[in-house]
Amino acid sequence: MTIRVAIIDDHPSITWGFERLIATEMPRMSPVGAAHDLAGARRLLHDAHPDVALIDLDLDGASGIELISEFTDDAIRFLVLTGLRDDNARQEAVRAGARGVLSKSEQPAMIIRAIDRVHAGELWLDRARTGELVDSLRRQARTAADPFATLTPREKQIVAVALEHNGAPNKRIAEHLGIGENTLRNALSTIYSKTGASNRLQLYALALRHPMR
Repeated sequence: MTIRVAIIDDHPSITWGFERLIATEMPRMSPVGAAHDLAGARRLLHDAHPDVALIDLDLDGASGIELISEFTDDAIRFLVLTGLRDDNARQEAVRAGARGVLSKSEQPAMIIRAIDRVHAGELWLDRARTGELVDSLRRQARTAADPFATLTPREKQIVAVALEHNGAPNKRIAEHLGIGENTLRNALSTIYSKTGASNRLQLYALALRHPMR
């Protein structure tokens, strides 16, 4: 199956370069279009329905985080490619639903690898940034009520397996549960809605603070 990739950056030269990088991986990957502002990005995501969207956080003065939050319930997996060194902005992007963050200065092979991993359902964060984000999410969860109180026993089992295999692709987690990958995605969407989490990393942080009973 071809991984369909959209590129969102306010510099046309950047989108041009990434489109050509992704095109070198055809037919395994394929660029489906580029956008340079929020309005154009919304049209692109609505019309093209990409599997993965490479997105900069600074879109000509607007925030790419707004776009990530807007499409958090869609199947699109956002991978942040940024030149910003603001760790708070990077953390906020993951809280909003981004599946990974890496620098625009990364080697092309690493960017391709990150697209592959994010498409497979994994998170793409370095160890230090993962630790910082989990600590931040744990602090936020301290004043929250039990986020797992409304889950069914089966949903709690799904959460437990997802946490045990944190970072693994959805396919592997579904195999451990004996269900299909689409069934797992639907179940996780319900779990996210009930717990207030946006992704598996946030579920992990909530479970550290509120162990399931």
